[in-house]
Amino acid sequence: MPLSKNPTNLLSHEMGRSIKGKRTKASINAQASMATLKEPLESEAKFSRASKERATDHKNNHPTDKSPSKTEASTASSPHGRHAFEANPLDHCETPLCAYQHIQPVLKHIAQQLNVPPFQLRIWDPYYCDGTVKRHLAYLGFDNVINQNIDFYQRIKENDIPDHHVIVTNPPYSENHIEKLIHFVTNKNDKPFCLLMPNWVARKTEYTSLMGKSTNQLLYISPIQPYTYTMPSWNQKPEHVQETGETTPYLSSWYILFRDTATTATMEKRLDLISKRQQPPVWVVAKTVKGLKWKIQKANKKKK
Repeated sequence: MPLSKNPTNLLSHEMGRSIKGKRTKASINAQASMATLKEPLESEAKFSRASKERATDHKNNHPTDKSPSKTEASTASSPHGRHAFEANPLDHCETPLCAYQHIQPVLKHIAQQLNVPPFQLRIWDPYYCDGTVKRHLAYLGFDNVINQNIDFYQRIKENDIPDHHVIVTNPPYSENHIEKLIHFVTNKNDKPFCLLMPNWVARKTEYTSLMGKSTNQLLYISPIQPYTYTMPSWNQKPEHVQETGETTPYLSSWYILFRDTATTATMEKRLDLISKRQQPPVWVVAKTVKGLKWKIQKANKKKK
């Protein structure tokens, strides 16, 4: 996952990464039990500090500019020389095809609204890992995917944002990447988005202030069974990752925004109908993460 060249370490290293077809959740305890899948308290505290610093940044009208510590600088290196930006190796993990299949109806609806065929829908994933996102989305009929080996934050700084219809990404979970991405999509970009992030993000007290007016317009899609991400074969695997590179560090869901209330209401009903026709149930949709939890429990009971 691309990391800022000046990481501020506002999110715990334990937040690792999952990104769309990529990165792994950085620095998760090697002995962490996959059965618990609970967010670390340290991450929560740092997430809170990140939001407070962002508020200060807004007040001063300029971005935070903190130099990384020696430890952070070494962690943020790209040992494989594969990326044109500094990257935490633990942030590299590819998102599975099924995750993109779950938002296929969303992307098709956006294309329909814009009166363009799915293969012409311009999808931008600003975080580059290994390019798997382009292959997965092309398989689903979305050929026009922008996922380049370029520093996302440098693009923002230089106002070099590619022309796109929708953002689809799974951000790095280390440092303050989640907070920075949310700030970008809610303050500097007006396109629809599908962000694949841990469920605990929506439970943070800072979440509402970060999302702002978008909070009540969001829809969430979550798999019945947690997504399994895969680290690229070229990346060194920590102890908690299987030999195959597969890992499930956190329960994660798609955070979806269409940018208008009418579309949100229409798509909530449409997606709910689609999800109920699944046999067996594969994913659910709700307007809150709490609602997702209730629907997943209900779906699992039907399976028994």
